[in-house]
Amino acid sequence: MIAATILGFLTVFHLRANAPGISLGAWLVCIAGLAGCGGLVLTAVTVALIGVHVVGVIKNHPEFIWATFELPSNAPLLPAGMDPHSSDPVSAQSYPLYKGGTPADQSNFLPDKMSIDEKTQVVTPVTNVFQRFVDGGATPQADKDAITSSNANFQAGIRSHKDKIDPIFANYRLTGTTWLLAGTLTPGDGDMVDEAIGSIDLANATMETFEQDVGENCFFCHDTAGIGKNPGKNINTSHIITSQLRRNPKIEEAR
Repeated sequence: MIAATILGFLTVFHLRANAPGISLGAWLVCIAGLAGCGGLVLTAVTVALIGVHVVGVIKNHPEFIWATFELPSNAPLLPAGMDPHSSDPVSAQSYPLYKGGTPADQSNFLPDKMSIDEKTQVVTPVTNVFQRFVDGGATPQADKDAITSSNANFQAGIRSHKDKIDPIFANYRLTGTTWLLAGTLTPGDGDMVDEAIGSIDLANATMETFEQDVGENCFFCHDTAGIGKNPGKNINTSHIITSQLRRNPKIEEAR
């Protein structure tokens, strides 16, 4: 049943990619039909987009420019000078991802075991979250100033063009951006995380909750190092590509 639905999704995505003339409505009808054949029921629900990565290639930067956005109201910032492992609370105020008064050392940790209620879609235990690095640890001050001005400009631009874009997007804030020196991307480089510039401690609190540490950024995972018996290539920065590389069958069997 699940396999049939997944196959259906892949088929329709393939059709959509190769036949862009198919309308979105027709595309959704196809998905619903295939899901029905698979025995699943699709339910339309409203969810909140509380964090998003935006990446793209520009001239002389094939490594991608990596930016991340969040809602400022998601979670508190770690107060300046506070140890992230302190027993003091990060904030007295509650946020959607943080209960006011929770100590820093009881936040941002990955539980040993988690479970999900299939009916309510609630994951337990709940992890309290805080944002450790303001501006993703951007250095020098000029980069911090650039983030501040970028936020002011794009938020104002969205609000002044509400006839073309939903003004709700002005609620998001650019946390920071990271990249490499122009023209320096090379295959087989497993040290890209240390070569990053801009927001060198960049993390999205909603997606990298447990990976907020000094010197960790997007290139901590997205580098050009070889994977298993596969050689180091520039395309290895894409996890969509590398996830399809053939794994060692003995490893798969052991898992």
